[in-house]
Amino acid sequence: MNKYELAEKQDNGLYRIRALKGFGDVKKGDLGGFVSGVHNLSQEGLCWVQGDALVSGDAWVFGNARVSDDARVSDNARVSANARVSDYAQVFGNAWVYGDARVFGDALVFDDALVFGNARVSGIMRSDGYSFIAVPDKNNVIRVIAGRRYFTFDEAYEHWELTRKDTPLGDETIEILNFMKKMVDIKGYAG
Repeated sequence: MNKYELAEKQDNGLYRIRALKGFGDVKKGDLGGFVSGVHNLSQEGLCWVQGDALVSGDAWVFGNARVSDDARVSDNARVSANARVSDYAQVFGNAWVYGDARVFGDALVFDDALVFGNARVSGIMRSDGYSFIAVPDKNNVIRVIAGRRYFTFDEAYEHWELTRKDTPLGDETIEILNFMKKMVDIKGYAG
C-alpha cells in the first residue's frame, strides 16, 4: 500500500500530499507539503515533505529524509538517509544532502554540492544582499562564512564590532550572528 497520495492540485501545477497510512510521526490523513508528482517523494521509508515545503522538477526525497517549513528542493537535487532541509533553505541543481546532515535557515545548497555526515549548513541574507552561512569545519567547529571571510562566531563578532559598530549594517549583522548562534545552540549543533 502506498503511504501517500497526491491530494490537491494547486494553481502552480504542484500537488499537496496526504498520508494514506501512519508512519513515523505522520498520521493517516495528515496533509504534507507540495510535490510535482510521485517521482519526487519515495513511497518507502519514513521520508516526508511537510508544512509548505516544496519538492519539484526531478528532485528526489527518500530514505528517512525530511523537507519541512518553507524549504525548497528542486532540479535534480537529492535528499536522503536521515537528512533534514528546513526553514527557508533551498537545495537545487545536482546537489545532494544525505546522512544526518541538516540544511536550515536561508541556506542555499546548489550545483554539484554534497552535504553529508553530520554537516550543518545555515544561512541568512542581510538587507544589502550580503549572505551569512554557518557550517562546521573539519574539527566540527561551527564557522561563519560571510562573503570571502571565514570566522568562528567570536571572530565574526569581533570583526563587525571593529568595522561597523553602531551603524545600521553593523547592528543588523550582530542580530544575524545572534540569531545564527541561537539556532546552532537550540538545535544542538556542534560548535
